Amino acid sequence: LVPIDFSEGSLAAVRHARELAEIFHSRVDLLHVTQAPDAPLWATELFAHQLGSVAERHRIAALDQLATIIVSQRMDPVL
Repeated sequence: LVPIDFSEGSLAAVRHARELAEIFHSRVDLLHVTQAPDAPLWATELFAHQLGSVAERHRIAALDQLATIIVSQRMDPVL
């Protein structure tokens, strides 16, 4: 499990984890966590559906960013 925030340091950790996974014939799981909205609890409950949509858009954007990095750095995404 490798946490990733798309910084150069986290990308280096992903590359290192991939090398280890090849050696040990295992896989790498990436974890990207976003910060919860800075809002009162009642607001998050009231707008849970909208927040879910926003979270989904952020998730897709993060995956797109990761895919771009994988292609640009010629990483093999299949582990």
